[in-house]
Amino acid sequence: MSVEQNKVLCRRVHDEVFQQGRLEVADEIIAADCRFHGSGFPQGTGPAVMKQDATTYRNAFTIDRLTREVEVAEGDTVAHRWSFTGTHKGELGGIPATGRQVNITGMDIFRVRDGKIVDFYQEFDQMLMMQQLGVVPAGASA
Repeated sequence: MSVEQNKVLCRRVHDEVFQQGRLEVADEIIAADCRFHGSGFPQGTGPAVMKQDATTYRNAFTIDRLTREVEVAEGDTVAHRWSFTGTHKGELGGIPATGRQVNITGMDIFRVRDGKIVDFYQEFDQMLMMQQLGVVPAGASA
């Protein structure tokens, strides 16, 4: 696939799976042996991990805004810096809904092979999210 095709493929994670809730898209774009890297991902490999992660966050938050701020791609690698705004409407990792809004940023790095995502790295400011939910005091550090 070309770099442009890889970018289009990786955009589908946020656009279709997370924003639209089209979990079946994970079967099209995530390789069976895809590995997920970063804290918070469910254990395992493949589309089921993506579906579980999307379900967890879609059930926990409204998706008021999910924006790709930067996209960089070279060869088989695509990187997105994103920002997210949502309201905590449901349980997240044992934390009951707070009704609070969160504004966080993060980065996803994807590696593509044969038209599917085979590696997914994600980092986002979990501490800031927990502070905005009122679970961790403001000013606390990791």
